[in-house]
Amino acid sequence: MNIRMPIRFLRDLRLQAAIARRAREYETPRTEAERRAWHLEQLNHRWAHATAQIPHYRELVRSGRVPRTFGSVQEFVETVPATTRTDVQQDLPARVDPARPAELKRTSGGSTAQPVTTPAWKSEPAYTRLNTWMARGWYGIRPSSRLALIWGHSHLLGSGWRGRVNGLIRQSKDAACGYLRLSAYDLSVAHLEAMRQRLETFRPEYIVGYSAALDALARAHEGRDLSHLKVRAVIATGEGFPAEDSSERLQALFNCPVAMEYGAVETYVMAHQHPEGAYRTFWRSYFLEAVEPGTAGGAVLRVTSLYPRAFPLFRYEIGDEVETCDEEDGYGVSRLKRVIGRCNDFITLPDGERIHSITLFAAVSQSIRESGTGILRFQIVQSPGATALHVVPAPNATGERVIETLRARLRAAHPRLARLHVQAVAELQQSLAGKTPTILKKSE
Repeated sequence: MNIRMPIRFLRDLRLQAAIARRAREYETPRTEAERRAWHLEQLNHRWAHATAQIPHYRELVRSGRVPRTFGSVQEFVETVPATTRTDVQQDLPARVDPARPAELKRTSGGSTAQPVTTPAWKSEPAYTRLNTWMARGWYGIRPSSRLALIWGHSHLLGSGWRGRVNGLIRQSKDAACGYLRLSAYDLSVAHLEAMRQRLETFRPEYIVGYSAALDALARAHEGRDLSHLKVRAVIATGEGFPAEDSSERLQALFNCPVAMEYGAVETYVMAHQHPEGAYRTFWRSYFLEAVEPGTAGGAVLRVTSLYPRAFPLFRYEIGDEVETCDEEDGYGVSRLKRVIGRCNDFITLPDGERIHSITLFAAVSQSIRESGTGILRFQIVQSPGATALHVVPAPNATGERVIETLRARLRAAHPRLARLHVQAVAELQQSLAGKTPTILKKSE
């Protein structure tokens, strides 16, 4: 008897009632005024807990800088200081809820060149996962649907027997859940052809993958027709598409809707593209504000979490700008036109082979998890014929030791990366616009 099918469908039965309840929750409150009042109530509730339990926020109220309660969401936005990644790196312990010990650690992939590691409880992904399943349901996808996941494998970058054991465990879990996991690291022509062949054999009901990897897959198979696979949707994540026609190419290849989910490691998924086009935000889980004009043509996105977290978010800046729908005023955003910002593009090695930049992100993140504060920031600097990885070590870290650990991770991620030039620097390079991109491409 094949035990894989019962496990998939048992999970489906276990989650469907909760997913339906979550969908019903989003049906109320119905009007903008009612939602604004609901947001104010939730903000005051989360703030009361934070100021009673968490040192940083307790001190803000004690000093008189921020009120104990808010009379409006505008007052919340105007009085609570924004939180940046630098703030988190410098003062994380004072911003963590001591209610119970952390059960997980989450390290951002570094799409803003400044990765951070934050604590979490297991209840957090369990809570937010229902939002994701609700959104996938818009496309006829259920927890039992067969998934092809074009993803990174940072959790398998261990070496020796431990890495092999982790790999076997992951493969067993994927098989039981009906997942086919394909590596997004290698975007060479040969690997993309092998990826297509495995998709044809597996016949997934939906595909989820890094946006740049999906774009590379579509371009490698331009002119092909994979509509016979009957894929219900292709869902891009982790980054914006690298080209304006990326979505069209994927639609042409699979003859199905192409959607984008939007989130970050620190926040989980915050919004998901709806079949009607715009993003629907998970406004019952996050208070999203997009009021202050940014530098890239959009509004700066700040995130406040509305559910219990080990590291609660209050006006947290993840480094993105967004464009809201016309009817939105920027307070408690429920719909987005588009997200402006991150795209984890591929890098080209000197021999012409393309590798997804998430390979480097995963290796750096692994080093951060192992060495604590060994690396503050990093940057991929690419010029014709040369690619280098620049890292900014923490003040208490030795540059040579940081580089040695990182090289081991790069070698485990992809053998060719072992020859990548790694350099410890005091500051990262900026673009002409004054930004510090994760991937800095130079023409000479």
